[in-house]
Amino acid sequence: TCSASSLPDVETRFRGQPYVSFVRERLATALRDAGQLDEAIAAARQALAEREAQFGADHPRALEAAYSLGGTLYLADRLDDALEVLDDVHARATSVLGEAHHLSLNAAADLGQVMQTRGDAASAMPLLEKVLRLRQAHYGDAHRDTRSAYNNLAFVYEDLQRGDEALALFEKTYALELEHSGPLDPLTLISGNNLARRYQKLGRWREAEPIQRTTLSNGRQTLPPDHWQLGIFMYLLADTLGELGQFEEADQLFTEAHPILRAGLGEDHQFTQRARSLHETLKQRAGHKS
Repeated sequence: TCSASSLPDVETRFRGQPYVSFVRERLATALRDAGQLDEAIAAARQALAEREAQFGADHPRALEAAYSLGGTLYLADRLDDALEVLDDVHARATSVLGEAHHLSLNAAADLGQVMQTRGDAASAMPLLEKVLRLRQAHYGDAHRDTRSAYNNLAFVYEDLQRGDEALALFEKTYALELEHSGPLDPLTLISGNNLARRYQKLGRWREAEPIQRTTLSNGRQTLPPDHWQLGIFMYLLADTLGELGQFEEADQLFTEAHPILRAGLGEDHQFTQRARSLHETLKQRAGHKS
C-alpha cells in the first residue's frame, strides 16, 4: 500500500530512481479512490514530471502517467484541463504506439467522454465510433473494453437524438455483460440500469420493469445495503411502478431509497432531488397527501 508518509523515505533512499515516480503514481491513485482529488492531481502531476524527466515525454511510461492525470482531472470535473491533457496523450500515443495500442484507445475513449460531458457529443461521436471499431477488430465483443465502448457510444447517440441506434447499443451491451460477466457483476447491473432507463424515456414501462426488478434484486446480493447505487436502482424502479399504477410498492421503494441517496450522494445531488420530485408526483397521482 502507499501513503503520503512513505514518500520522504523513498525519495531519500531512491533519489533520482524510477521507483519514486511509481510510488507517487500509486499514491495518486489511492488518493483519487479515496476522493481526495486535489491531492491526487498534485501527486499525479509530480509523477508525470518525474516520468518525463527520467524517460522522455513520449516514453510509454510517461504517457501512462499523463493518461492517469487526465482521468483524475476528469473525475474532479476539471473538464477543460482534462480535455487538454487527454487530447495530447491521445495524439502522442497514437503517433508513438499506433492507433490500436491499448493506451491510445483508452485515451481516445476518455477524451470522447470528456467531450460529451462538456456538451460536445457531435465531436465525441466519430472518436468513440473509431474506438469501438478498433476494439471490435483487435479484442472482439467478449472483451470488457469493447463492451465499454458500446456503452459509451450509446450515450453519445442518445445525446444526439439517435434513439434507435442508442437503444440497439444499450441492448447489445446488456446482453454481452450478461453473457461474459454474469448477472451479479457490477457492470451488468449498470448496463441493465442503462437499458431500462432508455426504455423509460421511450415510455416502454413494461419492458423496463423486469430488467429493473432483476437489477435491484441482484444489486441487493452484491452491494452493501446502504450503497448509493442501490438507491438509484430503487427510485428508478419505483418510477416505473408508478407509471404502471403499482402505487403502494412504488411508494415503499421511494421511501427506502431516500435515506440511502441522502447518505451516499448528499441532499443536493441531482439523483437525490430527482427521486424526491418523482415521489411527490407519485403521491399526488395516488391521491396521498405530501
